[in-house]
Amino acid sequence: SSAGLLPYPNTSDFLASFPNKIGEYLSASLPIMTGLEGITQALLASRGLYIPYKVGDVGSAKEALLNIALKKIPSAQQRAVALQTYHELFDPQTIYPAFSDYMEELAKCRDNDNELCNDYRD
Repeated sequence: SSAGLLPYPNTSDFLASFPNKIGEYLSASLPIMTGLEGITQALLASRGLYIPYKVGDVGSAKEALLNIALKKIPSAQQRAVALQTYHELFDPQTIYPAFSDYMEELAKCRDNDNELCNDYRD
């Protein structure tokens, strides 16, 4: 594959969360073609992995697909960044231990006075 495709609408749930397919596509070292805005666009665009099209616009989707084919997307650099992004933000081997550590720190808040705890008091 040359790119992953996320043909989701810009609804509030998709704007505020990452669809599961993002992790799958990034693990396959692929940039992502999507019309999603919000946090998905922010993440992908900041890392050069965002191939945009206008949701509901067939001509815009066609143009994005042609750009993928004609520009030889993905580049070796895009593939490397996609895989790095997966490992950093979506790989269970990375995120589960980090989440566990975070939860342990939160559980200690009853007895500690640190910045993390102050954010969650009351």
